[in-house]
Amino acid sequence: MVYPLGMIGVGIGLAYLAAFAAGGLLLRCGFPLSSSPGRNGRIDGLRGLLALSVMMHHFVIWMQATQLGGSWERPTVLFLENLGGGSVSIFFMITGFLFHRVALEGFHISRIAALWVGRFFRLTPLVAASVVATCLIILWTQDYSIRPDTVFTPLLSWVAAVGQPPLLGHADSGRIDAYVLWSLKYEWAFYLFGLPLMAIAYDLLRGKAPNAALPLALIFGSLAMARWVALDWLAFPPLFAMGMLASEATRLDEARIWSSSGAGMLTASAGLLAALACAPKPHGTSWDFLLGLFFASVACGNDIFGLLRRRAFLALGECSYGIYLFHGVVLFALFDFGAPALVALDTASLPLLLPLVAIVVVALTATTFVVIERPGIAFGRAMVARFSSAAPATSEDEAIG
Repeated sequence: MVYPLGMIGVGIGLAYLAAFAAGGLLLRCGFPLSSSPGRNGRIDGLRGLLALSVMMHHFVIWMQATQLGGSWERPTVLFLENLGGGSVSIFFMITGFLFHRVALEGFHISRIAALWVGRFFRLTPLVAASVVATCLIILWTQDYSIRPDTVFTPLLSWVAAVGQPPLLGHADSGRIDAYVLWSLKYEWAFYLFGLPLMAIAYDLLRGKAPNAALPLALIFGSLAMARWVALDWLAFPPLFAMGMLASEATRLDEARIWSSSGAGMLTASAGLLAALACAPKPHGTSWDFLLGLFFASVACGNDIFGLLRRRAFLALGECSYGIYLFHGVVLFALFDFGAPALVALDTASLPLLLPLVAIVVVALTATTFVVIERPGIAFGRAMVARFSSAAPATSEDEAIG
């Protein structure tokens, strides 16, 4: 299978530019940006780029499955594969970073319960909306079967993000959203189990070990277990732990000075590109440490020469969860509904559609942010304020799976 790599590169570059322009247009139209104190704007800007990178990864998979004689599987070019998986790895690091201070405060059931409520109303409404969109597409265009066993259990699995079995009896239903819900399973595992256990561990170790000791132990303990036990999930705890280490690094003057220097930005960016180009798989290799270095540098001050501070990228960051969940629906519409029109195009020219896809996805997800996400976040906070004396665990803790 031969990829038109040059045109894919051009399409990816133009798509980032198109999304940036769309983000700027959103702001001129009054799109709301968070003004919460303590927000790390660099991470907000990074989130938008990561979600767009996942979209581009799935565009390539659609290309190879429909135009290049391949199937729905990982791209054989490492950079194109890791563009998606590596971005999800950094999303896990963002989650670890954002919630590290919750663990540091120790185990308080009211605070943990408040976090669970907030996370539910932050994550679940948009998942439910994406599942509804998938169901409507199946009912409109695909073979389907409506029986209790094809509706209720699959719907629950999808909305709870524990799996994506055939929905409404349609075998390839997961392809409609590009099978993106898998990562939310690990996000929820972190919130429900990892974070409380880390909080308890910090209570037990308080005053006996530095804060960095626990995430370091989690990283190397998981790596050691992975050498002896073949469990796929062991690749993910180190990613959350790297985010926690990045949180600790922000306390160090030396880390902040180096990360915001030209040499630091170049070194961290080179490490990111090396990991994307060379890692044999997106998670669970030593290349994860280069991804961790890049993320820590962003947390500590690396704005990629001002790029991550641009307000247009901050707008894309607000849309990032929606971009992650809904880009698959847009790609399905392009490659399935638009298949007759695509036949007339030269395969090598298909990546030039990426900028248009990016604009459509940004417009769609800006709408879902205003109509679904933002009200869901506000409702969750209101619920916490009404039934608990605990304040929300974080301020605008925007992370996705």
